[in-house]
Amino acid sequence: MTNFPTKGEDKKISLRNSNYPQFDFDFANNVKEQTPEIWKAGGNIRGNEAFNLWKKARAGEETEGVLKWIKEREAWVARHFEDGKQFKKDLEPNLSNVAGVVAQMKWGAIGTLGEQGMKDVILELTKKLEGKKDDRQVNATIQKGLENKVEKHNEEVKDLDVAWNPRVTYKTLLEVFERGLGAYKSNPESVRPNVSGPDQWAYARVNSFLFALKKGRFQGGKHDTDLLPNNHPVKKDMEEKNQVYIIMGASCSGKSTYVRNNANAKDLIFDFDTIHQAISNNESHIHIDSLKKYVFDVRDALYERLKKDKTTNAWIINSSPYKQVRKQLVKDLDAKIIYIQRSKEECLQIAENERPSEWRDYINNYFENFESFDEDELITIVNMKNEEKVKRELIGSMITDGIEMPLFTTKEEAEEMAKEMGGEGHHEHTLDGEVVFMPFGSHEEIMAVMNKEDEDDMEENEHIEGHEEEEEKPMGYRSNPNKEVRTFNVQNLELREEGDSNVVVSFRVSFVVGYASVFNTLSNDLGNFKEIISPDAFEGRLNDDVRFLINHEGLPLARTTNETLKLTTDETGLRYEAKVANTSLGRDLLELMRNGTINQSSFAFVVDDDSWEVKDGVNIRTINKVSRLYDVSAVTYPAYEEASVALRSMDEWKKEEETKVLKENLKKEKEEREREDLDLIKRNLRELRLSIINKK
Repeated sequence: MTNFPTKGEDKKISLRNSNYPQFDFDFANNVKEQTPEIWKAGGNIRGNEAFNLWKKARAGEETEGVLKWIKEREAWVARHFEDGKQFKKDLEPNLSNVAGVVAQMKWGAIGTLGEQGMKDVILELTKKLEGKKDDRQVNATIQKGLENKVEKHNEEVKDLDVAWNPRVTYKTLLEVFERGLGAYKSNPESVRPNVSGPDQWAYARVNSFLFALKKGRFQGGKHDTDLLPNNHPVKKDMEEKNQVYIIMGASCSGKSTYVRNNANAKDLIFDFDTIHQAISNNESHIHIDSLKKYVFDVRDALYERLKKDKTTNAWIINSSPYKQVRKQLVKDLDAKIIYIQRSKEECLQIAENERPSEWRDYINNYFENFESFDEDELITIVNMKNEEKVKRELIGSMITDGIEMPLFTTKEEAEEMAKEMGGEGHHEHTLDGEVVFMPFGSHEEIMAVMNKEDEDDMEENEHIEGHEEEEEKPMGYRSNPNKEVRTFNVQNLELREEGDSNVVVSFRVSFVVGYASVFNTLSNDLGNFKEIISPDAFEGRLNDDVRFLINHEGLPLARTTNETLKLTTDETGLRYEAKVANTSLGRDLLELMRNGTINQSSFAFVVDDDSWEVKDGVNIRTINKVSRLYDVSAVTYPAYEEASVALRSMDEWKKEEETKVLKENLKKEKEEREREDLDLIKRNLRELRLSIINKK
């Protein structure tokens, strides 16, 4: 018996089976490499040894020393779980008081602050150590750039009638810029992949801050809020408003998971299960009837305190099916209701796998007695399956046999993706010591599906010679070398939502409607030519397996095969209607399209038939027929430049035209020579006749 993770159990000794989840290794390693003064603040003897053993465990080593450390880690985390709790009271971190948090990182442990809370402490200290000197030096180019931004911004807002001071000083903007430099160094996981360096990241932060000064809100994530002027809406909201959320739903619907994913380290959480566990010697899901009254007493006392003292956000997990209970909570605590939606069958399945038998009774009772929402209730409804799917999609991907495939935490999600891609099954990989799941039963099956798609493409495009593949490909799909991409400003953009307008829901079905291309309209200059798309170009292609993507890459937000993407043609052009998936990426896209940040759409295709002509000295290409339609995408940059295939077609046309001219010239030369030869023969005949006559 291993006695792992707890005495009496016999599980394999591994981090995967630990009672304590792992801290973000990359973040910890970055602290070690970039800020050694913070790294040395705690756990300098055994902690450093623990970090090295953690690294080996993540690499899959199972030596005696590693296994011994994994068992030791269980006891160490239990003893040191509360280290760092002093920061829950807004204590300012310094090198003298962060020892406990640093030691937790070295042991790969997440303590009472939670992972994000621990990161916030370290990042705040990093920023503090960088200093806030007024005599900081930046190069002359950056200084001039910031000064120009100050001048331009202040000119734009001089007549702006707002409650706060929207002007900015060079000193403030320099502070924002240098914080951006620090964030690039200390928090690299937050940096977007397309950012080329720290200066670009810092300028992006400056632009975001200026936007907030002008508009009264941040366009993206909130940062540098302490530098905002008094009476700024964001600052006032943060200072004055603490929210109480009532998380309601059936047992096993995912309420605790939702709170865990959305609450901050400093938030209050009221959970019947955890209170029961705290005042008893039982696991959190084991309820003793005789103890329930004490649990309710503790909970009600906490409610009373919360009514009087809202010093932070609070999350109340409640499984009551009754209307009066939730209405009273909303009234007493000025709370918002978040309803976790999951079917009875799904809840029962979870209970069957994870909970004691009596939980099935709890679930059945909830659905039998549930009282529906009134029209006057403002309820945010969350589909937990969608929330979990988002979480799984964020795990990452792996390149196998030249194909990028997504990774998931559950085999069910992997099998779902395999089905969407035209296959079935799943297989496992061990990544950083953790088991993850990939679509299809094996790599061979992946290759078989991909090769079949390649063969289909080749059959459709035999007349076109091969070309180099595009650099970026949608996950799980190979790029066709003959693929072309064209971008248009979104024509007649419409964002539509479905759902009861009297109920506030976070998952309203959202549609993006617009035109991916327009017919009979001359395009921009595509590089020595312009282009027209024929109204018949997409005939027979609307039932292709087409995806709705962002920038022609990533997992699809909608798809024709499951009818979340619908394609039609009319007199205007190729029209699409995309039912956007309720993922964080989908929600971000909708917001960017609402505010006009993304206002272009694009389609990827392979040409079957085109024709060329010259009008007014301009090469004109007409796309008569498309042999394959790959995707419709919302795009941040136009793709008119990606016209190499078309240019090849133009070159071929030019060669044909040149050949025609050459043939015509040769024909003319031949006819001319024949005429000359004939004339010569005629002259010779005349001379011969004259010679004969003279002899006579």
